[in-house]
Amino acid sequence: SQYYGLFTHNSIHISEQATVTVGLRYIEEERENSQTFVSITDLIEPFFLPEVDTRLQEGIAPEDQETEDDAVTGTLKYQYQFNDDLMGYASYDRGWRGGTSNIAGAPQPPAFGLFDAEESDNIELGFKWSLMGGRGLWNMAIFYQTYTDFQYLAEVAYRDAEAGVSIETPVVNVDEAEVYGFDTDVTYLLSEVWTLSAALSYNKTELSDAKDVPCINGEPGADVWDFNTCDLTGDRAGNLPEWSVNLFTEYSIPSDSGNSDWYGRALLNWQSEYYSNTDQAYLESYATLDLFLGWRTASRTWDAQVWAKHIFDATAELDNEALPPVPDYDN
Repeated sequence: SQYYGLFTHNSIHISEQATVTVGLRYIEEERENSQTFVSITDLIEPFFLPEVDTRLQEGIAPEDQETEDDAVTGTLKYQYQFNDDLMGYASYDRGWRGGTSNIAGAPQPPAFGLFDAEESDNIELGFKWSLMGGRGLWNMAIFYQTYTDFQYLAEVAYRDAEAGVSIETPVVNVDEAEVYGFDTDVTYLLSEVWTLSAALSYNKTELSDAKDVPCINGEPGADVWDFNTCDLTGDRAGNLPEWSVNLFTEYSIPSDSGNSDWYGRALLNWQSEYYSNTDQAYLESYATLDLFLGWRTASRTWDAQVWAKHIFDATAELDNEALPPVPDYDN
């Protein structure tokens, strides 16, 4: 692959309180995609020496082996400083991610050889607020994003060359997807030696226009490379959790000389239920707790710590995947 780009990024102070940011980027992409499968078969016949038959098969169609694409992306942001402690902003961003080839472990339907680029449009509103004379900081961002030709990781059952049913997980393009949610975090200095911070995020993903998406539902047709499609409109666009919580605290004890200090940290992460595209259901939520104990010099030249991560030692299922039937080797 080769990439060529040109960009400009500018901040314009239109008043003492207001700033407008404008950015533009042009990108051009050229790719060469190939995957050749080699099948070697031993043909053993009575009274004859073994023969070897070698068959080559291209996993990516010839017309898809050389591709090129280009896009223009950018950002437009308005930022306003209400006072020394509070800043608010609104922004629009245009994004792009190039397409490429699906590399598989075995020959798959030619329709999955290549997937196209996706485009995204994002609107975000947010603020940064310094609290209580600088002892606290509160950040907040709310966003809404739409994707066109969304690159979706599908699970597909198809009729393979041996007339059996195989399952692959290619990336395919879905007409439209949308994502919305918020991120917020607060940091507060409880005392000169004690800091506490908390973060909360919500992320909702949905396939808003997803007709005729390759899927694993039903038995594929009898012809080689046949596969079924489903209407997945309204389904989750990703399997990551919707809610995430992070709590962090650090307490330090300065030495008598003031040249170093001892500190202890605790980090708690909680994730809500993951989503399984295979089961079309939610998996379990989970939490992890990490503890740290350390010593450091005032100049931070030296910092040594011992730690114990994942204190709860819990187990959670984060993802699963459908597989084709396992052959009955005994018979």
